[in-house]
Amino acid sequence: ARPSFGKEAIVNLTDKTVLVAGLGISGRSVRDVLRSRGVTVVAVDERRDDADLKSFDDVDWDGVDVVMSSPVFNPRTPFVLEAQRRGIPVVSEVEIAWWLRADSASTGRPAPWIGITGTNGKTSTTEMTSRMLTACGWTAPAVGNIGRAVSHAAVDPANDVLCVELSSFQLHFTSSLELECAAITNIAADHLDWHGGMERYAADKSTVFRGARRTLVYNAKDARVTALARAAKPAEGCRRVGFTLGVPASGQIGVEDGWIVDRSGVAGAAVGEPERLAAVSSFPHLQEPDGTVYPHLLADALTALALALGFGADRDIAIEALRGFAPGGHRIQTVATLKSYAGSIRFVDDSKATNPHAATASLPS
Repeated sequence: ARPSFGKEAIVNLTDKTVLVAGLGISGRSVRDVLRSRGVTVVAVDERRDDADLKSFDDVDWDGVDVVMSSPVFNPRTPFVLEAQRRGIPVVSEVEIAWWLRADSASTGRPAPWIGITGTNGKTSTTEMTSRMLTACGWTAPAVGNIGRAVSHAAVDPANDVLCVELSSFQLHFTSSLELECAAITNIAADHLDWHGGMERYAADKSTVFRGARRTLVYNAKDARVTALARAAKPAEGCRRVGFTLGVPASGQIGVEDGWIVDRSGVAGAAVGEPERLAAVSSFPHLQEPDGTVYPHLLADALTALALALGFGADRDIAIEALRGFAPGGHRIQTVATLKSYAGSIRFVDDSKATNPHAATASLPS
């Protein structure tokens, strides 16, 4: 019988044959992890010498149980459609990693995941969350669409929790994921040709909210994200936390009189009661040299703080760790300053911005 999705997700792939489509970072990781566990893997990639097959025309579909598709292949790719026509599940590396989660050495159970997605801000938010949880004593690497492939991290028993950056490509072919904490930073038009339109793109992003257990974090100023958060079906008891750069309403975390203020209850107070957490000015890496706050980095910090506290991080330790956070390479880095009679001109490397929405967010208003 063919494998099935949902609550009956495959745990043991030992007697299955997995077709790995594409040997990029995720494909190579899945291939290596599965083969190390004795799983039969057939890798297809026309450009790599270590592939088993160079063409999907050579695939023996009768011998394939599961297809792991690289993010480079959109849902309308012929081999994807052929597998689905035959009733063969097409999944992402993330889905397989979820099936293969290892027992954590410290907790005696599979390491929980915190997942972050959105058009922009995923990487910084994931890195911030990882930094805060690590400061609190957990082994909590930033993985997924950033750093180490999630399939390798998921089978590493040294990890206590994974902070997983999730792309819309990965989420499209993911169905059984149930995150401990989940966030959508924002949604803007991007990758619409791959997904087949804005509604499908947003629907794929919303996968992170499905079954979330502890805390669901959403952009309260993004109408589309807010609608997805309200329509989400997390686990019973999961807290919904909206973030805003303005004064937070009940159920939100935001900014008031220059302070990060929580009214969601995630910081420990009753829902609706204001809880001052820290002065925005005390986070130097959220500011330009003249002291102006980068709105997008502040939004990322609010998201990450809600996720970390929602997971159970110590508030004071988490905030102190966040104060020491600096954006990674090629993110609004000053590379030179030119003095002239008209003043000074600052040259900034923000090449990590991969679309106009991201680049615009980095420009001062």
